[in-house]
Amino acid sequence: MTEREITMGLFTKGASEYRKGLKAENAKDYKTAVRLYEKSAEAGYPLGCYRLAICYANGTGVATDYEKALSLAKEAELYDIDCDIDEGLIEFISQMEKKVAEKKKADEAAAKKATAEAKVHEEEQKQDELILKSMDEFPLEKYTPEEMFRMAFKFYESQEYEKALGIFLRYAVVGVAQAQYICGLMYRDGEGVEVSKERAFFWMEKAAENGSPEAQYDIAFMCSNIKDGLSWLTKAYNQAENPDIKKKAEEKLRGFGIPIENL
Repeated sequence: MTEREITMGLFTKGASEYRKGLKAENAKDYKTAVRLYEKSAEAGYPLGCYRLAICYANGTGVATDYEKALSLAKEAELYDIDCDIDEGLIEFISQMEKKVAEKKKADEAAAKKATAEAKVHEEEQKQDELILKSMDEFPLEKYTPEEMFRMAFKFYESQEYEKALGIFLRYAVVGVAQAQYICGLMYRDGEGVEVSKERAFFWMEKAAENGSPEAQYDIAFMCSNIKDGLSWLTKAYNQAENPDIKKKAEEKLRGFGIPIENL
């Protein structure tokens, strides 16, 4: 503690608690120090507010809390009518404002991630329910795989989308690329299920990775960056046996200035 701090606090309300807090902190009795700084701050003593703010910023004797530290530092600035606290307070406030902004940003990102994960979990549960319902209604022992697949297409054509999706999902989860592609389309268009860009992308990507040119073409326009999109378009062009898919992929690639002759 400087001479200035001592002089400032000799006859000021809250100063005694502040000085005792400093002694406790120097003795590494941080909980006692915080308790005394709190009393000093409650009395409106600026140095008590400032020191308590530092404790909250550093997690000394109390859980780290940048918002609390910022609030206390601003109180210290408000109470310090004679500007007796050095310029370190201004810099401290600036640092805490940055910390609070960073924490807010991180909290928002974490909340967004948690919401997305909860949504995925809910959609996976609904997907499992569809599969189980389909298995009860159309047991595999009663139908050959070919019959089951044809039945799914008939349900789709008659717009009985939920039944169709239930069957397609059963094949998608075991790695059938065509079923994965169809599931991607159905989630994208909300057929038999609520529209879900996430599930649409999930199944479309599975199908694309399993070598479906149709999926590779469609997922190119679902990617969040151009590089991935162009990569899938290139694979669609190189692997497509369907001339329509190959032609569309070629047109899109040329539109991006990519010479097909080099592929």
